[in-house]
Amino acid sequence: MENNIFVNAEASQISLMDIFNATGGVMKKREYSDKLPECVSSFYGSKTFRGLELFLESVSGLKNAVIYKANRYTYRSPETEYFVRTADGIDGTTVVGVNETYSIKNANNVISVISKYHSVWKTILMYVTEAGTVYEAEASIAHVYAGGFQESYKITGVEISKWKKAKLHSNRMITVINYDEVDAILNRVNPYAAELMKKYSELEAVDLLIAPQIEQLYKAGYSFVDKELLPALWSYEESSTLDQFNRLCQPGKNMKEIFKTSKAVYTALKSCNKLSVWDIYRKMDKQGKISAENVERAYDNGYSEKELNEISVILSREYAGKKIFTWDTLQRYLERIDMYEAIDRMDGLQLLKDYLNMCKQLEMKPRIDGDSLKREHDVTARTLRQKKDEIRANKMIGVCEDNKKYDYSEHIYFGRCIRSYDDLIDEATQQHNCVAGYADSIIAKKSYIFVVREVSSPDRSLATVELTKDGDIRQKYLAYNRPIRNKALTEFIDRLSKNFKTVNASSRAVA
Repeated sequence: MENNIFVNAEASQISLMDIFNATGGVMKKREYSDKLPECVSSFYGSKTFRGLELFLESVSGLKNAVIYKANRYTYRSPETEYFVRTADGIDGTTVVGVNETYSIKNANNVISVISKYHSVWKTILMYVTEAGTVYEAEASIAHVYAGGFQESYKITGVEISKWKKAKLHSNRMITVINYDEVDAILNRVNPYAAELMKKYSELEAVDLLIAPQIEQLYKAGYSFVDKELLPALWSYEESSTLDQFNRLCQPGKNMKEIFKTSKAVYTALKSCNKLSVWDIYRKMDKQGKISAENVERAYDNGYSEKELNEISVILSREYAGKKIFTWDTLQRYLERIDMYEAIDRMDGLQLLKDYLNMCKQLEMKPRIDGDSLKREHDVTARTLRQKKDEIRANKMIGVCEDNKKYDYSEHIYFGRCIRSYDDLIDEATQQHNCVAGYADSIIAKKSYIFVVREVSSPDRSLATVELTKDGDIRQKYLAYNRPIRNKALTEFIDRLSKNFKTVNASSRAVA
């Protein structure tokens, strides 16, 4: 850490007032001191929003030096309440109320964001050196939170992590001290970026100090800057755009230093305005899934983001330690199934991915030189179903044997638990219902399936009943899921449930 950082980099617990006293507005070349000035010590008795404003004004000479100033990085979600200052309390505290009509138009009025039922939330503290370098530390800030719509929130302390060089952030509270001085620093260290701010008034100096490459990329004509990056910087919406930009770019003197990807990618995609597409090509390039000579051809083919994601997954598939496809062989395969099987690109990718996934489960070598992808897919799907059925059948043997203790019989009706996987299929076939899909629930003992039949016709299904593990009736139906209206049958099923609970209780007592 450079010696002009105002806070001890190893500090894990620090008073909020220490931070602001040490900054002097904007970070100066000064060493951090553990000794607190008199004005800081005397302030500890009152840690309210208004009190903090007055304190900062007294030590910095700045008006409206509000620490919790929500800006475009404010996180929005249904789980968050937004509080705005509505009045100053008689005791000097700041009274805030829930702003139920929160919108971009009144976002500048937001002072604090506090998650429901949580007394600790996160913010990023940012500070600027005279050289224009921006550092950040994430802080956990605790509040007194008593609930309700008219409350006073008092600062109780800050826990910060180590300082590091700043990146662009979305969806998080960010505090920067003394924006006026930050503007002056930008004008001095990067006048070209300052000129860009005049064109886009929503931009802030701290963004262009963190990412001076924005100005270079904008002048070089990269479409994503104007179409996605700049709108994301002044947007209040949750977005992954800034994270994608951070992964793609870094400060540098030229495009080779700025882009964290090959020249083939940042040359071919210059007109691409979607950073999500850039991100996929960057990952494929980094993982060696696409060669330099194929990047331009791939982009010219107009692959959608969804198609690129499917391609990336397929290119990662292996058999016996070797890649199944290269970019070239995959393109030729897709062209072949399009020409000879009339399967378009997106359908072909999804069908092929499913086929490769099934081959992996069966530990079977994929056949990619056949004349029908759909046939290979369907045959493999049938084989996989048979294997899964066999596995289920084996798992059900012991469970079904144990469940015999719940069987219940009377003079007219009897109810017994499913005896096997084949028995389950037979019940589904006779009753024309979906009980065949309950095998896994039976194995896990989450469901107990009973076939209810007449004693005089033991092989003919009458009703299907599902009991919970506690013996409660979850479902009871005749064939085709028709409701049971026969009073005698309904009362029998109630007694079947009662018997299940009795047997269960006896089994637990013995255990």
